Amino acid sequence: MEKKFGRAKSMSLTVKNSGPDIMDTYFNHPVWKQKWGEPIPDMPLDVQLELINSCNLACDSCPILHQTRIKSSLTWEVLKRIADESAEESVCYFTICGIGEAALHPKLFEFLRYVRNKTVKPKGLRTLTTMPTILISNAVWPQKHIQQCIDHPPDMLSLSLAGLTDEEHIARRSPINLDKFFQNVKALHDGRKLRRPEDGRLAPTIHISTHIYPHEMTNHEAIQAFEKKWLQISDAVVIKPTMIDQHHMRLKEFSTPSNLQYTDISTNHFSRTAPCMETSRRLSIDSNGDIWCGHHNSEDFGPLLGNVYHNSLREIWHSDTMNEFRREVRAGIFHREGCQKCGGEIRDWHREVPKTIEKEIKFQ
Repeated sequence: MEKKFGRAKSMSLTVKNSGPDIMDTYFNHPVWKQKWGEPIPDMPLDVQLELINSCNLACDSCPILHQTRIKSSLTWEVLKRIADESAEESVCYFTICGIGEAALHPKLFEFLRYVRNKTVKPKGLRTLTTMPTILISNAVWPQKHIQQCIDHPPDMLSLSLAGLTDEEHIARRSPINLDKFFQNVKALHDGRKLRRPEDGRLAPTIHISTHIYPHEMTNHEAIQAFEKKWLQISDAVVIKPTMIDQHHMRLKEFSTPSNLQYTDISTNHFSRTAPCMETSRRLSIDSNGDIWCGHHNSEDFGPLLGNVYHNSLREIWHSDTMNEFRREVRAGIFHREGCQKCGGEIRDWHREVPKTIEKEIKFQ
């Protein structure tokens, strides 16, 4: 096994079998460490898609419990257009996630197949001849979805839990059937048959990811027990602190564990200070086509940054609206309450706060 840590040292990744993986190409890309004043890519490294804003669970820390949006889903026509433009342009990969369960979208696995069948050429940040896909899901699936995923898999499948023990999973991920979850993941793990030519691995690479509260990050005994159980039926286990926002600021005072490099995030003290580069590397699209930062609830974000039903990805990525927002948050200046309270600071790798607006956003 191999132990890795995220850029901010707050997320850990325990890998069962080390070696090349198709996503390492982009997860290790220097664009993740860009700073104030540096140019951003001509097109996003990653397009994040929230296919639907409905879910079959009601988890303890999920923003879906507080959403006010009308239920919606991206149409098949716009999904194909996004995939086609991304292939023509230099988009590197797709992340399918959001506050909804993507498997509730009737075209999920058709979209995964459509993207896998796209022929692309290296361009911009893209170095591969494919556009990999990441699917983040709760795996509360019927049998037909398991077979569809085996037949038309994403390149990475990240399956989410909350907490470290069975009791915590059940309490925080209501109304999950943990035995069924285990059996579903095992069926996916054991049934894989598509072997990628790029890295020789079976698709999907399966990650079991659990979100825990920051003060639980030092519970090493429980973390080791969690890893031992779930590595039986996965390729990697991810432990990361849960995001915190204005709806979930209910942590009690605690002493910051030494392996976490961020400031006091207790209710009375936390206000984001770290510059935000999220919209300088990723384009986040919610289930009604709106563009925003991709964290928490889009209705809490404030003025949105565009909509894919009205403009192309390129038009949105290079728009004055996007650039004005970028100039502020890249300088660590946050006028929006959602940005001020964004727990994404937990996972950011640097703490430099220039507080100076860049004269212009430069593209490369």
